[in-house]
Amino acid sequence: MLSLALLVYLMGSINTPVRGASNNDQPVQVILNEIMYHPYSQGNQAEDIGAEYIELFNPGSTSIGLAEWQLTDGVNFIFPDVTIDAGEYLVIAADLDTFTSKYPGVTNFVGGWDGKLSNSGEVVELVDSTGEVINSVRFADQGDWGVRELGPRDRGHRGWDWVSDHDGGGKSLELINPMLPNEYGQNWTASNSTDGTPGMINSASDNDIAPLIIDVKHFPIVPDSNDTVTITTRIFDELQMGLYVTLHYRIDFSSYRGEDIYALYDPKFYNDITMHDDGAHGDRGAGDGVYGALIPAQQNGKIVEFYVEASDAGANRRTWPAPSFVDGVPEQVTNALYQVDDSFIADDYWVAGSQPVYYLIMSEMDKGRLLDIGDREGGEHNSDAQVNVTFVSVDGIDMKVRHNLGVRNRGHGSRNSPPNNYRLNFPHDRSWKGVTA
Repeated sequence: MLSLALLVYLMGSINTPVRGASNNDQPVQVILNEIMYHPYSQGNQAEDIGAEYIELFNPGSTSIGLAEWQLTDGVNFIFPDVTIDAGEYLVIAADLDTFTSKYPGVTNFVGGWDGKLSNSGEVVELVDSTGEVINSVRFADQGDWGVRELGPRDRGHRGWDWVSDHDGGGKSLELINPMLPNEYGQNWTASNSTDGTPGMINSASDNDIAPLIIDVKHFPIVPDSNDTVTITTRIFDELQMGLYVTLHYRIDFSSYRGEDIYALYDPKFYNDITMHDDGAHGDRGAGDGVYGALIPAQQNGKIVEFYVEASDAGANRRTWPAPSFVDGVPEQVTNALYQVDDSFIADDYWVAGSQPVYYLIMSEMDKGRLLDIGDREGGEHNSDAQVNVTFVSVDGIDMKVRHNLGVRNRGHGSRNSPPNNYRLNFPHDRSWKGVTA
């Protein structure tokens, strides 16, 4: 029997309508398929926002007239009396002259919109002539839309940076499999070719991809030493059968051993638990696409690191959080975290009028690095190197958790004397109360 609190926690995401599907669960007939949001600019040249474009795709079996439809939110454009045929594409260009000059062979386009696409991501909505939202995508340059890599040395330390080839690298953002929901960053990637593929099939198109791992949650958010912790995730795949989902977790035993030593992945330190969609493992109900597994109770103060792996019948495999690159090698080292705390009582921990409570949860290795950067010695206090962190906030409104964040030392004159100030950077696809830092 699920507790009421856990049931409410799960329903918050499970009952949310999936963008890209109609109310009767039939796929929409026109979807956002490619986005050129941050065109390449060389050296000190200003970015040419006229080179931006958005591409639509009609995966259905009938032609659709788009007269008086609109693009809204990120940019504004009202469609003329134009039709998109079944299985065909239509490009909406920011500036018609720029587009025709750059893509002289493309003829299936309209354009001339108002506004500019944000380089860090935003919402783009396709609305029909009655005002109904047909398809909506909140794209980003970080989180599930990018990848983390260990950046260059900054005053003796290296930290985690977000990178993506579609963010100013000259490539577009392409939908991979149009038969899966297009609202999730795991179903998008940078185009294989510079300047993208407007008006034609995406270079990254693939009808059999690794399962999408969505809405990974742990509950209780702050467990005590008597709590079994439930990990849940929603899985999307083309067939929704032949899936194998695994939870990997370990107790953090790391230590900080100097500025030149960084974590590397070793599977022998992880415990592996098969996740089930049977209604008996903390998941909501059998066969609903939500998988669950239970991590046994741990001692007070312990930090638990975990990630989820999913594979399908075609041997396609994905993990969440995704591996991060260490000198070009993917390493499963920036994972999700939680901490056991017997002093925390969810129902009465926060009282009206008090300050909010923030948890910054990181491995001992990362905590040691952050403290080393912020002490008075070595001259590294001006380093902006970020370590991996999970953030929990508790206030009079709600309790929130965000995984896979970066935190660094900040300030000017206050950087070199503990207690330090810190800057917390949220991935652009997972803002917190409307902010990303």
